[in-house]
Amino acid sequence: MMRTELLTFEVADGFPLDGVVYTPDAGAAKRAALLVHGKVMNFYTGPGRILPPHLARLGWSSLSMNRRGHDLGGIRNSRDSYGGAWEKFGDSQFDIAGGVAELKRRGFSRVALIGHSFGGISSAAYAAAHAEEVAALVLCSAGGGGRDYLAQSSRRGMLAGERHAEVDAEARRLVAEGRGDQIIPVPGWWYAITAASWVDLSEKVPSTVENARLYPGPILALRGSKEAPDAYPVEAVAAAAGTRATLAVIPGADHFYNGVEAEFARVVCDWLSKTVTGQA
Repeated sequence: MMRTELLTFEVADGFPLDGVVYTPDAGAAKRAALLVHGKVMNFYTGPGRILPPHLARLGWSSLSMNRRGHDLGGIRNSRDSYGGAWEKFGDSQFDIAGGVAELKRRGFSRVALIGHSFGGISSAAYAAAHAEEVAALVLCSAGGGGRDYLAQSSRRGMLAGERHAEVDAEARRLVAEGRGDQIIPVPGWWYAITAASWVDLSEKVPSTVENARLYPGPILALRGSKEAPDAYPVEAVAAAAGTRATLAVIPGADHFYNGVEAEFARVVCDWLSKTVTGQA
């Protein structure tokens, strides 16, 4: 049904990223999708794992890539650490640009950008800034983003929980002292974050709704019925994009589409088939 190719490619600032290119067995694909994972996930979890076989059946190629914010932390060929605990928002834009460039090198001038969770926030920002490269935008349970991003996460029991103000003050103190790489343990998921990442994500994560308004192309905004609408504001995204947007709430789905993977894939692929057909 499809061929797979594990690859490593560098982004503009020289950081190496890993991913898998999936290519349909039945001849060269005419279209391609870039799959962007959520916070501390990776290319072989979530939609990046679920969607490629279904896209291949449509005749699409896809690149499921790691952002440098994949997993909580790790190393490559040195003991320099990176990962979700170290991530800054600007990293995601470099990384998506690198994935788009890799698909362009393979002959795809425009791609469908499919982002999950924090990857959806990042994908919306990239699409708004680089609309000429993005044929369609699929936001899978994308967070709302904005200056309230970390505070909202804490209010929902993640990250710092009830200690949000305390951790915020500590992170800013550490950054001011030149100790931004120091890890701060936090009680909620994702359980650890560096001071510099905390401050960056407090100040630089843009609004998904506003970027949906700015991106001029078609948008599929979807979430699961088990997810909180204020955290994953697909209705607000669809309202901001107007007639360019399609709204979908998948019955019985949680944030990771556990148990409803086939329905999730059907919704995404049906929309891509109807929306991107005929585009260059």
